[in-house]
Amino acid sequence: MNLQPKFVGFHEAIKLKDGDENADLREKRERILKRLRDGLTAANRPTFATFNQGSYAMGTGIKPQKGDFDIDVGVIFNGVTTETHPNPVTVKEWVHEAVKDHTTR
Repeated sequence: MNLQPKFVGFHEAIKLKDGDENADLREKRERILKRLRDGLTAANRPTFATFNQGSYAMGTGIKPQKGDFDIDVGVIFNGVTTETHPNPVTVKEWVHEAVKDHTTR
């Protein structure tokens, strides 16, 4: 029995398409990164660079069962090292303060 066509059909049914779903994820990612950038700038914090990671970066994302998409974005702060900021919680608090009300506004 050849099951490959079944696997291909299943994958096609659950994978994120390059159209609207990915565009929606990109738009949401940009919205929260703008919020983070604005919040950090207002608090006079360092700038940062970003990179996609996880299933989104690998092109293996799937449609979630309950409709809540997940996108993992890495943040690299410019000039922040373990020497300049030995306590990582401090930097995490910057991020939290910058985006804490994002989903309630």
